[in-house]
Amino acid sequence: MGAVRSRSLLILAQLAASTAAALTTPGRLVLLRHGESAWNAAGRFTGWEDVPLTPRGEEEARTAAELLLTEAGDVRIDTVYTSVLGRALRTAGLCVEALRRNGRPPPPILPTWRLNERHYGMLQA
Repeated sequence: MGAVRSRSLLILAQLAASTAAALTTPGRLVLLRHGESAWNAAGRFTGWEDVPLTPRGEEEARTAAELLLTEAGDVRIDTVYTSVLGRALRTAGLCVEALRRNGRPPPPILPTWRLNERHYGMLQA
């Protein structure tokens, strides 16, 4: 019983040490807005309407990915969080694809409605 308890305490101590190191090592948060959508181009409120990117918006996403690759240097991107809307998912996908093409490990894309734009009610559309 004593050996099992000692081993458990050792594992807990190692876990606590690695957690403390992770919490004290500063990270970076990179924020990237989706590219231009069809309604952005028309000057309309988009909100939660699932409006696609324009060709210009897709090019903006590719340009943002290239800037990220050159400006971030060798920073590893662990996870990409995005809204569930197509324009944001497409922007995220284009950025992750650029990382992959440049030999970087592709991070997972985790969509959540909590990152959706504001819901403008009757002002949408």
